[in-house]
Amino acid sequence: MDTKILLFAIIAYLVGSINPAILFTYFHLKRDIREFGDGNPGATNVFLHVNRLSGIIVFLLDVSKSFLMLWFAGRYGITGGQLAIIGTFVIVGHNFPIFHKFKGGTGISSFIGGLLFMSTTLAIQVFVFALTLILIMYIIKTKLHSNYSALEIGEVVGFLVILYFAHISQDYTFKSYVFLSTAVVVIRRFNKINYFAKKILAKLKTI
Repeated sequence: MDTKILLFAIIAYLVGSINPAILFTYFHLKRDIREFGDGNPGATNVFLHVNRLSGIIVFLLDVSKSFLMLWFAGRYGITGGQLAIIGTFVIVGHNFPIFHKFKGGTGISSFIGGLLFMSTTLAIQVFVFALTLILIMYIIKTKLHSNYSALEIGEVVGFLVILYFAHISQDYTFKSYVFLSTAVVVIRRFNKINYFAKKILAKLKTI
């Protein structure tokens, strides 16, 4: 690996390792966000269990980490697959932060930041689509008094849409970033995926 790319990858990892959710919660409540809610040190948990303004700020900061790191790398002439690697390392840092005992978030907001840099129009369209879907699912959930997670459904569908566009895209940088970053997010969420898979199998056995 080129020395410059290695240096940027290390910087990207360190930038990603700075977790606004943990910092905001500590300064606001003197507690660790990983100790309540769903235990995830991310914007959604802060939004739901600290306050909405802090959740929005955390989301914007997580998005900015990836976007600004990629912009900075691009200014120094890094392009193509190398740029995709830099963006992925921000998410690796967010998910497995050296500053927080390698217990980080799921990387969704940071992923969005990189996507916003790679394909601004698509990022905005998918984000609006996912938010609309989440709102609709939340309304249905409220009326049916169900206990499913509207946020998780919106997140999964949004990811599937992005993966589809990455699959058909001719932009190698965009395609590489989406698939590399998605792999990191899936690895981080493996326990949760395994948990839901077991629940689905258990329900199928009762049919």
